[in-house]
Amino acid sequence: GCCRRLCQDWGKDWFFWLAYQKTCVLFLLLFVSYGTIICFFGFIYLGLSYFGSKAEVNPDGSTKTIAFCDMDINDHMEAMYFSLSTMTTIGYGVSDYYFGGCYSPLLIVLWQGCTAVVFYGPG
Repeated sequence: GCCRRLCQDWGKDWFFWLAYQKTCVLFLLLFVSYGTIICFFGFIYLGLSYFGSKAEVNPDGSTKTIAFCDMDINDHMEAMYFSLSTMTTIGYGVSDYYFGGCYSPLLIVLWQGCTAVVFYGPG
């Protein structure tokens, strides 16, 4: 029915299909796409932070978690904020801008930066 026709129309000529949509539909697609990119990279940053984190025992017996590559990402909200900061290029709130000399965060930030350039367009 309707969904099948929509998919067929999208596959034939996606540019004109998109161009003839209402403004509210275009904004919805834009916001959903932007949010998806932020969440996608947020999960990557969170996974990277958890992957290499280590627990250290303090002299008083308590434990302290050492973040991987000094990323200072301890939960999902911090990962989303870091991803949003990367995408909007407003800067970081991390203690070490060089991530402790690690290349992993650099490569992911570079990947997200390139994604942002493609998303925002050349103009």
